[in-house]
Amino acid sequence: MSELKFQCYLNGGGSEPTGIGEVLGHGSSTISEARRLSALRRYGILDTPSEAEFDWFTRMAADLCGMPVSLVSLIDKDRQWFKSEVGLDLGGARETPLDVSICKYAILQKGLFEIPDTQQDERFRNNPFVKGAPHMRYYAGALLETPEGLPLGTLCVLDREPRRLTQMQGEALEGLARQLMNLLELRLERRRLGDTLESIGDPMVVVDESLRVTYANEAARVCFTLHGEKMVDLELWDACRISRDRRFASAVNHAIQRREKQETEFFHTSSRKWLSAAVHPS
Repeated sequence: MSELKFQCYLNGGGSEPTGIGEVLGHGSSTISEARRLSALRRYGILDTPSEAEFDWFTRMAADLCGMPVSLVSLIDKDRQWFKSEVGLDLGGARETPLDVSICKYAILQKGLFEIPDTQQDERFRNNPFVKGAPHMRYYAGALLETPEGLPLGTLCVLDREPRRLTQMQGEALEGLARQLMNLLELRLERRRLGDTLESIGDPMVVVDESLRVTYANEAARVCFTLHGEKMVDLELWDACRISRDRRFASAVNHAIQRREKQETEFFHTSSRKWLSAAVHPS
């Protein structure tokens, strides 16, 4: 029999031939397109399924601005890809070629990008989405920008009639775009944390306030399950097959009540190992 350390965390809660070009003019600075695309891929968001968290932003943007169409549009090398959309029927497609994108112009400047009437703007009057279905006459896009100032795309709203946003609507759209970037940053940090935890040799689990597992690293799955079964969403005791060991249960309760790290040792019957356990409140 051997002793193994076990960590349990209680978690409470420009030129533009086909692409944008080699260099983006962005305010007073120039941004390498290679850096921008690298940042976009870093977030791991392209070609992922639709998600309710992102759909909330498009619905809220459409409602606040009184627009029939709203998009989370990300500008890739040769396409614009939609993480979320409201009111735009593309027949199931989630991307368009970059040459019909209005958003690719929006990422060339700081602040809100607004086109009151696309038919009166020589850049867009011949755009197939303006001349034909869905006949977009109005566009406003708020920049999705990384902390380093790299533009990824926009949270945008569109209408089939010429329009102008009020100051309050414009500020609300930009505020939503900032919160959307916060969501992307949070997900990036979670993924980085997950990569770090996976590299740790000790079993490690993270649980929420109801003691349900929200994360378990590979070492925990090997230690506590027979064949690497799923542990997430199971109650801590069931996921780790601990059978509510008195000493470990006491450490968990004290960590919750005192908001202090608790340490204990107990014999894990299923794996036949002595576990040196540390319980960390968030």
